[in-house]
Amino acid sequence: MRRTLLSAAVIAAAFASPLAQADVIFTLGNNPQPDEVNIFFENPESSTTAPDTIHGDVGHILNEVVDFHSNNNPLYQNAQGQADIENELNPGKALLTDLEITVPGFTFTDFIMNPLNGEGDATVTVKDNMNHVFDYDLGNGQNYLTMTTANGETITEIDISMSCTNPGPPPTPIPGCISSGTNANLGFIEFKQPRISGVADAVAVPEPTSLTVLATALLALGFSIRARRSS
Repeated sequence: MRRTLLSAAVIAAAFASPLAQADVIFTLGNNPQPDEVNIFFENPESSTTAPDTIHGDVGHILNEVVDFHSNNNPLYQNAQGQADIENELNPGKALLTDLEITVPGFTFTDFIMNPLNGEGDATVTVKDNMNHVFDYDLGNGQNYLTMTTANGETITEIDISMSCTNPGPPPTPIPGCISSGTNANLGFIEFKQPRISGVADAVAVPEPTSLTVLATALLALGFSIRARRSS
């Protein structure tokens, strides 16, 4: 029986390994996927009418709404077309220091963004449907960045943040750095040309370790029943 359980565990681990390897892949550049669509705004919008959050549409085709949220900056866009998000305090001049992107009620498999004219280093944090977190150092944020997923993983949230604190240990303030207000000297001026693909209903996915345990238990039960019948 002990050997049977060991065999079941090995088979279950092999069965669950593709999910264990799920990952978010960061690629510099504009790398559209086959079903990529633009994120549009139908009308000008600012966070004075929707506090700290403005809403984009997925390609004028689907009903999904993309939320762009900032904890530190009032947001503004006047594109009436493909999204071009700026700091409402002084559009085109004031800097954005943080931006959160979600599609409420949905997940997605790919996202492309283009933060322009960055000052300082930006960190991109991606959360997935298995509650994993992936960080990427975008640097000065003047390049396209494509984020894709693999092995069934999907994205639930993307955060872009820039801080006036050097990472530790211990964390230390950056001299002369201002991260908010009209005099901010850290951030990016525009967030342009976001694209998205693989939008689907959000579904909770068990952790790979949970799937391994479940598969092990089921296989062990099957082997146990078979052994009893044979005896």
